[in-house]
Amino acid sequence: MKSYLAIALAFIVGALTTIQAALNTELGKYIGGVSAALVSFGVGTATLGIFYLVSSDGGFKDAAKAPPYLWIGGILGAMFVYGMIKLIPVVGTASVLAGVVAGQLLLAMLIDQFGWLGMQKIEFGRTRAIGAVLLLVGVKLVSR
Repeated sequence: MKSYLAIALAFIVGALTTIQAALNTELGKYIGGVSAALVSFGVGTATLGIFYLVSSDGGFKDAAKAPPYLWIGGILGAMFVYGMIKLIPVVGTASVLAGVVAGQLLLAMLIDQFGWLGMQKIEFGRTRAIGAVLLLVGVKLVSR
């Protein structure tokens, strides 16, 4: 896959998470935050089950060989979904997601710089530093 296509698809996925956050927040108004997060993960799990059945993408036979820390992704996802449900009514969708994107990108830059979590090292240079500053300025402007 070409990098420009991957970035375009990442943009779409990011946009979809915005819709997900808004829908989960609204559902939370009816059934509560934890219940809305549970519904979101239940529907998501069922969807992934269907994807698993119709794809040839891996399997579970070597799951026990994975280091234990690799299993916490679901916990982090649950914290993300629940956090969105609770924070959006307080400061709004744009402010919360601006903070989320900034947090994601700044930590991603550290992960790249140091090669944490098994990722390839990508130097944090001047261009990325300028991008980080502009990112924080953008969060401030969006969250006015």
